[in-house]
Amino acid sequence: MSYKKMIFTGTLILTLSGFLARILGFYNRIFLSNLIGAKELGIYQLIFPIYMLCFSLCCHGFETGISNLTSRFFAKGQKKNAHHLVRLGCLLSFCLSILLMFALFEGADYLSTFILKEASAAPSLKIAALSRLPDGIFRKRRRTPDADRSSERRDSSSRCGRSAERIRLQTARRPK
Repeated sequence: MSYKKMIFTGTLILTLSGFLARILGFYNRIFLSNLIGAKELGIYQLIFPIYMLCFSLCCHGFETGISNLTSRFFAKGQKKNAHHLVRLGCLLSFCLSILLMFALFEGADYLSTFILKEASAAPSLKIAALSRLPDGIFRKRRRTPDADRSSERRDSSSRCGRSAERIRLQTARRPK
């Protein structure tokens, strides 16, 4: 396969998988708005930037650094160092995830009352802190050089399913 054809094929695959992930996310938003209503979706929109800030702090810098350094180690034939670096990056990401999980869980009342100005967002912040901890760990495992690209689609699909199940359980307990 020629170099241009490989680049074109890779670009096409990444574009299509990104497009599919966006469609799944779009479907998830429509599904959520129909299921939980406007107020709850507004609370979700309020807490999402806080969650993304915490996620960025514990994952995104490591992702770029690990990817860059492991490719250098593999190019030099130092596979042992590359695997050690991935394990160390996962450990650091896990430790930061635990730290931010506790900080977000304990500070949920303060954040929701004084920052978001919506006291009813506190339980949702606590759920977000507890339920999304493993995401950073599994995201790191997927970013290793031999990662399976279909795992991103499986992750989006399972996230939609988990969200639907949580919402179904919460709305079943709520009096109408």
